[in-house]
Amino acid sequence: MVLGDAKTFDVDLRATRLNLDSLISNGSQSATLPQETAVSGEAVEGVEPQGGQGVAGGQGATGDALLPRLAKHFALPKKLTGRFKVAADSLLYRERLVRQVHVEGDLAEGRLSLAQVGALLPGGSEFQLHGVLTTPKTAPRFEGQIETTSNNFRALLEWLGAEASQVPANRLRRMSFASALMLEKGQLTAQNFDLQLDLTKATGGIAVALRERLGVGIGMVVDSINLDAYQPSVGGTATAALSAPPSQGTEATKNETEAGGAAPDGEPTEAEASLGVDWAALLGSFDANFDISIGSATLNRTQAKDLYLDGTLRAGDATIREARVADLLGADAAYRGELRGLGADMLLDGRFDLAVAAPA
Repeated sequence: MVLGDAKTFDVDLRATRLNLDSLISNGSQSATLPQETAVSGEAVEGVEPQGGQGVAGGQGATGDALLPRLAKHFALPKKLTGRFKVAADSLLYRERLVRQVHVEGDLAEGRLSLAQVGALLPGGSEFQLHGVLTTPKTAPRFEGQIETTSNNFRALLEWLGAEASQVPANRLRRMSFASALMLEKGQLTAQNFDLQLDLTKATGGIAVALRERLGVGIGMVVDSINLDAYQPSVGGTATAALSAPPSQGTEATKNETEAGGAAPDGEPTEAEASLGVDWAALLGSFDANFDISIGSATLNRTQAKDLYLDGTLRAGDATIREARVADLLGADAAYRGELRGLGADMLLDGRFDLAVAAPA
């Protein structure tokens, strides 16, 4: 219905089954920005996330923030008003079914209010989002809440294309995440998030500057984490079998052995040998500020308590304002200084303190 220059709409659509894979393969083309939006090389300053002390740094950035560039070509109409409700009983995407997809909201005066956005995802997972999107001249702005849970996080990761086969089968199971979300001036912030992965709980805030070279700020408190539980078992699947639930332990060992999960005579498999990560390349690909506390961490069957790390990462070099562990095999340790060239040839330039309690 049209009233003068104003336009209104009321949309209520429902589909029984939608094949998104087919639609993408048949009609999609890569979208490109016009030449006028080429990267200018200016740095983008970061903003401190709420609920954490990390800051997405701007030093060392190359390129404008991406969202401000896109804002030139996207704006919500201010003279269009209405409500919409779109749903699909099932949607085929990446060869798996996504069920109970629904999007509901309204548009008024250039303000898009999303009352409900949700779906049941593979891996017994659920996603919910609500919030408000506006498009000021600077960049799109979104403020809302997100909640997601999964009873089989491994299956969800695999559906999304992430490789998780080297993590023992009894890990990457349950996951839940809830957070306030803010997208403003090219920066996405998860404020006051609450995360649980398997037995580990974490709270805090994360900010990501969406520019050509990512900037990440993180302030996080972790209760405890057992890193050994996420390492591939070498010389067999005993670790996975012993820690698996009673109903799964024997079968898990049998299945992993049949799939080539262990090599004979205690030798690591080819997949295990290829698990190594190029940490120097990874840590050199983004800039970061971090403030992280961990109640306890276990690695190589050794537990450390009351860990704290505060510093910055710039162009592959780290400045450690404070790194400490209050209890590692009865010793207290702390480091302040520089870490240059993160990797095999890393150089340390700082002060290291070690205190060992006298034997009783």
